[in-house]
Amino acid sequence: MRSVAIAIESYHVDRNRYPYTLGFALDNDGYGMTRAGDMLTIPDQLTTPIGYLTSHLPDVFKIGRKVSVAGGSGSAGRPYESGDPQDTTFLWLNMAQAGPGPGDPGLGFGFFFSAAVWQAHFDQWGWWQMRSMGPTGLYPGEAPGYLGASFMSINALYDPTNGTVSTGMIIRNQRSSEGKQSG
Repeated sequence: MRSVAIAIESYHVDRNRYPYTLGFALDNDGYGMTRAGDMLTIPDQLTTPIGYLTSHLPDVFKIGRKVSVAGGSGSAGRPYESGDPQDTTFLWLNMAQAGPGPGDPGLGFGFFFSAAVWQAHFDQWGWWQMRSMGPTGLYPGEAPGYLGASFMSINALYDPTNGTVSTGMIIRNQRSSEGKQSG
């Protein structure tokens, strides 16, 4: 995750913006289904045409796991290992794309229901967030005891002090690119 965070920041230095995920209707996963929810992964822009990364680095916790039903992808139930290396990378959210709609921050992906909610997340994360599902192999909303949460949950952090299984995720963001909780 550190290497990806460095690539993201290098991209920003060169382009004065963070890489965007293609719109839902424009980017398909390795099964030919629209990327959504848990399939919003590190954009190809980091590997081509300029190689900020030489290849997509996998989230090792996705290996052997299946796309969740909660993620909204038409590929639910299929392995993340689809043949498209982008499918096994970390969850990625550029806050410039995450706003609730026209007139609010973001390009209208609608992950946040109001400008105030978007602002609360932005204050903690900054312009981007990257997540690994962690050792449970589940995202919030799928894990027992964490139902109703989503990958946008601010405090869905993996806690290494509670053993090798946690309902939280491993998170890096623009405000805390070293993986420390901010806020």
